Amino acid sequence: MTNLGDLFWPSSQLGEAINALALRSGLIASGAELPNPSNAAQHARRQSLGAWIEMAAKRLGLEAEEVGTPYGEVEKMILAAGPALLRAPGEQNFLAALSGGAGKVSVLAPDLTVRRVPMEAVRSLLCREHEEPLRGEVD
Repeated sequence: MTNLGDLFWPSSQLGEAINALALRSGLIASGAELPNPSNAAQHARRQSLGAWIEMAAKRLGLEAEEVGTPYGEVEKMILAAGPALLRAPGEQNFLAALSGGAGKVSVLAPDLTVRRVPMEAVRSLLCREHEEPLRGEVD
């Protein structure tokens, strides 16, 4: 499996991630100074962080919406989601997905390089907390 660790944006850099994702995907022509979430927001419930992301997108003139998808449609969602922030379950880390196609996802890394990663690696990351408890039964 592909190691996605160096592609994660920590929640402490979400302002930078949103700005970079919007610029790189062509949603905005020039960047804006977005603050990063405060330490309190980083450790707050998921809903609070979602509200912070919506507010930050609005400051850029964009709309952000938290979405979920049924397990059987995760691959389809990943390939069609970009530009999007994909939250790693159980963590305060995000992948900045630009686009998907041909079994690969273009991800914007914190060093602002674009990396093509296998869709299966992203799917495994997003589904891990649901699959792991059942792994013994399936094996």
